[in-house]
Parts: sequence; structure tokens; C-alpha cells
Amino acid sequence: MKTTIVAAVFSACLFFSFSAQAQSYEAAVGARLGAPLAASFKYFISEPGALELYGGFSRYGNSNGININGLYQHHFPLENITNNLYWYAGGGAGLWLSGRGVFLGLMGNLGLEYTFMDIPLSIGLDWTPSIFLSYADPFAPAYGGLYARYILR
Repeated sequence: MKTTIVAAVFSACLFFSFSAQAQSYEAAVGARLGAPLAASFKYFISEPGALELYGGFSRYGNSNGININGLYQHHFPLENITNNLYWYAGGGAGLWLSGRGVFLGLMGNLGLEYTFMDIPLSIGLDWTPSIFLSYADPFAPAYGGLYARYILR
């Protein structure tokens, strides 16, 4: 199943790469679908480096909660495929508020992002494994999801 999903995302990126050219952006806002379901803001502080802030809702264990997260991401172009496709890696921290308490989390981040040339849109897929401090089951490997962001500038 995981191989099928990865193959589908890779195929979609290849499909989009034939009709687009390179585009960079400074800031974008949008939504993340997955864990957590969140609103997202991304801002590039340098050509390869970006900060992403997002907040939303998720379920961890037997509790629903609110997540507030901040990540640094370093982007690497996949020029052999297209100028609009990047993979990135990074990490950060987050705060999870639920009926069980307030928990601090440390996160890794690995993703793939595509920016369209003709429309102000960026789409992507990421994986954000997390470790919650002071929680009975601290490792949360299933965080991540799909996102779409409107490019502001």
C-alpha cells in the first residue's frame, strides 16, 4: 500500500513537471490534510531555508487535541525531474493541548513540494514523525499528510 502511494505521488509530480517551469515564492498560506488537520503558513528566510507554522486538530491515543507547530525546512531541488519540484528535510517543535494535559513535542520533517508556474499554488506531501515529552506513548510516527498552499508573494 505504501509503495502504491509513493508511486502515485511520484507519477503525479512527473505529470505536472512537463507543463511547468521553475517558480520560487516567499510566502504561502493553505491547509494540511492529515495529522494534524491544520492551517499552514510557510515563509522562506533564505533561498533553501523556510519556516512553516501550522495549527490544527488531531487525535493522539484516546484524546483529541489542538496542535501548534513550528518547523525549519531546508529545500533541495530535483532538477533532473523539473525545476519546480523540491524535497526538503528539517525539524522543529510543537505544543499539543488536550483533555489529558499540555505536551511538548519534537519533530522531524521530510517532504516533497511542487510549485506551479501558471497559478499561485504549491502542493506537497510530508512525513513528520514526532516525540511527545511526558506522555505515556511518546513516539507518534504517523504525523504528516498532504497540503495545498496559495502563494502570497
